[in-house]
Amino acid sequence: AVQYIEDRTGRRIINTSDVDYFDSWGSYLELSRYPVASLDSITYYDNDNAQQTLSSALYVIDLESRPTKVFVEYNAALPGILSKLNSIAVNYTAGGGTTWAGAPETIKQALYLLVGDWYNNRENSGEKKLSDISYGVEALLGINKTNWGF
Repeated sequence: AVQYIEDRTGRRIINTSDVDYFDSWGSYLELSRYPVASLDSITYYDNDNAQQTLSSALYVIDLESRPTKVFVEYNAALPGILSKLNSIAVNYTAGGGTTWAGAPETIKQALYLLVGDWYNNRENSGEKKLSDISYGVEALLGINKTNWGF
């Protein structure tokens, strides 16, 4: 149930280490999970195919936007990267804390509804599809989606 909620909303409930991969720098890097507790490092493969760590002086993270974005610092020059898939890795911690206490009430209510529904209909678990999730659960999760186009 927790994984379903996190996947549907893009929100981490309890602090978890995440890595997002990118092929190029672009104008910004958009992280897939929210809220971001810390950005631990950005690594990349340089033109010689050696893994490097990007200096934190070269970027700024916008923790207020949903989804969270990492921008190049004003007037900073980013290093060249090897032209290959997943040449940039952003390592970060996303979540609202170390316990469920900090979770929004709508997330907690959606979890209770989901677990209750799955428990009450456990004999149909092989027949029930995720598309059968109750409207109440989806409405509560919709309030907390990271990206409305999700």
